[in-house]
Amino acid sequence: MTFLIILLFTLLVTLFIYYLRIKRRFDEISKHLDSIIENREIKTPLQSKRYLHSSYLKAKKIEDTVKALKKTLEEKEKLLEKLFYSVPIPLAFFSKDGKAEFKNYSFEKLFGNVDNLEDLKNLLRKEAFYKIIKETEEKESIKNIEIDWKNRVFSVNLDRIKFEGKDSYLISFLDITELKNTQRIKTEFTSNVSHELKTPLTVIKGFIETLEKELPSDKLYMIKTIKKHIDRLQNLVSDILLLDMAESGKNAVFEAFDLNETIETAINLLYKEAKEKNIEVTFEKEENIILNGDSFLILQAIINILSNAIKYNMPGGKVIIKTSKSDNKIILSCKDTGVGIPSQYIPRIFERFFVVDKSRSRQLGGTGLGLSIVKHIVELHKGIIEVKSELGKGTEFIIELRCLPTKV
Repeated sequence: MTFLIILLFTLLVTLFIYYLRIKRRFDEISKHLDSIIENREIKTPLQSKRYLHSSYLKAKKIEDTVKALKKTLEEKEKLLEKLFYSVPIPLAFFSKDGKAEFKNYSFEKLFGNVDNLEDLKNLLRKEAFYKIIKETEEKESIKNIEIDWKNRVFSVNLDRIKFEGKDSYLISFLDITELKNTQRIKTEFTSNVSHELKTPLTVIKGFIETLEKELPSDKLYMIKTIKKHIDRLQNLVSDILLLDMAESGKNAVFEAFDLNETIETAINLLYKEAKEKNIEVTFEKEENIILNGDSFLILQAIINILSNAIKYNMPGGKVIIKTSKSDNKIILSCKDTGVGIPSQYIPRIFERFFVVDKSRSRQLGGTGLGLSIVKHIVELHKGIIEVKSELGKGTEFIIELRCLPTKV
């Protein structure tokens, strides 16, 4: 009996010692894994023991994997830092409190030793720049403005992002001076050429009309063909000059006017065109739609949209024009029951000289500039334009004019 008690006690002591050894080894592995998780330097290497060899191998594998990932991340971080630093576009990260967290070489070259956002504001002294910073503080979205500084034009992008776990501002300055100069030269050239063409075309048309009265009837088809192409050239010249005015804002006069009256004027001007195709034009208006803008340009935009709605409509079709007010914005829509626009072409319809059906457009006398003119007129009035279309069922143009309605 005594022997059994001694044997049992010895067994319990042995098991307890064995348990302590296993616990110590598990504690070592646990501390090792904690060091890996907390990204601390591992000072004591993990020793393999036969009775915990599988656990040791797993811990060792985790350790090696983490070390490899850490090394890869450090290498990529250095590479990204070098890439950002060498990017030819000036860019910088500013923390929410305004401190410069990172600046690349181009930024330092352009702005010198600017270490905080307040210094950058004071250096630029641009109201638009103050405004986009304030807007970004209130709402997380990418802001873009153009500013003039030191005889250069910059496209400035500002975005609120997370940098090293903190709210930061990523600011970039793209020099678009040459692009602006090229656009200005192109616009001036187009405008000058159009002005120069206007007079000779008028003279040619006058002589053609005189010849029309003198020629025998069997030769009149030639005169009609010439007149048709002169009319097309005159329309093209007029559209180019109108596009130049809409794009540059030159000679635009902003004043309060009744948008409903302008729409009614456009409908009356195109009454004959609609009647010839038996198109029913309906105007659903909300009263007192007063807009601050250039009434002549807005009239041209409405004429272009309504003209397209009639030209590309089915005989006996309908056009519905609506005006309404929503959240201090004016909404104008023009919906037709025409042929519609294939979805793949919708993103391109506002491009200059782009037409979906070239043969049909030529037959109907289009220049390919109408919708481009509309887009620039809407943008000049700080508005947006949206297109919805379904092939064979019709198209709807929705214009949202962001200018505030004004009481006359």
